[in-house]
Amino acid sequence: MKRVCYLHVGMMKTGSTTIQAAFHGYDDGRLRYLPAKHRNHSALLRNVSKPNPQPHLRVVGQDLTERELEARVRKDRRRFRKMIARDDHDMIISSEELTSAFGPPAAERLLSILRTEFDEIRVIGYVREPVAFMTSILQQRTKLQAPVFELGPLYPDYRKQFRKWYREVGPKHVELIPFHRDQLVNSDLLDDFAHRVGARVDMITRPPRLNESLSAEAFAVLYEYRQVRGAPRASVELAKGNQRVVAALQGFGRRPIALDRDDCAAVVERHGDDIAWVEQRMGVGFPTPPDVPADAW
Repeated sequence: MKRVCYLHVGMMKTGSTTIQAAFHGYDDGRLRYLPAKHRNHSALLRNVSKPNPQPHLRVVGQDLTERELEARVRKDRRRFRKMIARDDHDMIISSEELTSAFGPPAAERLLSILRTEFDEIRVIGYVREPVAFMTSILQQRTKLQAPVFELGPLYPDYRKQFRKWYREVGPKHVELIPFHRDQLVNSDLLDDFAHRVGARVDMITRPPRLNESLSAEAFAVLYEYRQVRGAPRASVELAKGNQRVVAALQGFGRRPIALDRDDCAAVVERHGDDIAWVEQRMGVGFPTPPDVPADAW
């Protein structure tokens, strides 16, 4: 019987956290979500596929020695091989870092391991319109590092994120789906993903809204905090307190954050070829981004 691995490589800010929360623990006797401890497989796959993986913030906060970090990486590599070889189930593996942080060598390494157990690998990725992505990723990066407020580096570079998967598994095995209600089955992300992997909708857990956006006021406070204190990776104590800082700002402020319309348009216009590339592979153009206030941030 042919065994299939569904590799969810949705770019950041396309509901990956919701998919991971909904499918964590899923097992219908034919299809299983990779049974790792953490529902987001990013840190595990980083350890599996990269020669010198950067540890997750929760690991930084444990203040482990270099030898202890190396031992954890080796353990994760052994565990991963055991998990994928456990039985003949099809499997879902999910990580947004597979687009943002995995270059071709790491992707090739991961696929070479998966091919020892799976007959077919199918790649599924959700794709967000560039202005909406730039707005959301600025907040996400500020939660994790000390960013520079420049719009150009926020552009997603779709080819860089997805082209490696086309090259490694072939275009017939890659699905790119616009992250927009009009393009989703039943206008619902979880229904859409379940449909594409053949999962039973009645067996998934529908979580509350996760990874909520910060308000403009909360973002301003966090941005200034980052400039003063630095990125969480700068010290063990900052890493330990990072989640508490971000959580404390949730619900603070009322004004939605939005980037300047003209400045965003200028960035997008410079990447017309890249946008044409991804729209061709999605089979549909991006929706027109919504208007933003004239006095947007």
